[in-house]
Amino acid sequence: MGIPSNERLPGLSRLFSGGLAGARGLVGYLSSVMGADAYDRYCAHLAANHPDREPPTEKEFWREHMDWMEKNPQGRCC
Repeated sequence: MGIPSNERLPGLSRLFSGGLAGARGLVGYLSSVMGADAYDRYCAHLAANHPDREPPTEKEFWREHMDWMEKNPQGRCC
């Protein structure tokens, strides 16, 4: 009496898992564009290029970053 439920949409599970991976990729991309991953990238840079230096706390990093941005204005959308 009809098609068994597991055979109706065989690609649905693949589509769903692909959709999740795509959503994660989109969130990662948008975070990167917005600068949300700047602290993590800075810590990775310090570890790779200056292993003797201790990274600042995230709060210190953002304070210094914002101070630098105020002193060195760049083209921004707002």
